[in-house]
Amino acid sequence: ILIEQLKKEFDMVIVDSPPMLRISDARVLGWLADGVLLVFRARKTTKDAALAVHDCLVQDGIRVLGTVLNDWNPRKDERYGVYYPYFRVA
Repeated sequence: ILIEQLKKEFDMVIVDSPPMLRISDARVLGWLADGVLLVFRARKTTKDAALAVHDCLVQDGIRVLGTVLNDWNPRKDERYGVYYPYFRVA
């Protein structure tokens, strides 16, 4: 398997996959990986979808390493406005 060969040659191998709820590739790759990093899009990924993905991985025995929230702008998102001062960029 290509992934096994790459793991022997490199310290870390990162593989991107299509969204898990639409295509099963992510689950298959998750079984081959040491862990999975979930990526969610702000204001697009619903809480129910995020929980469904996480639950599916856990049920399959796939280790979830963490999550990334992309496309989030603290200046535009009212729900996190109280934290805005911590995200100012010089």
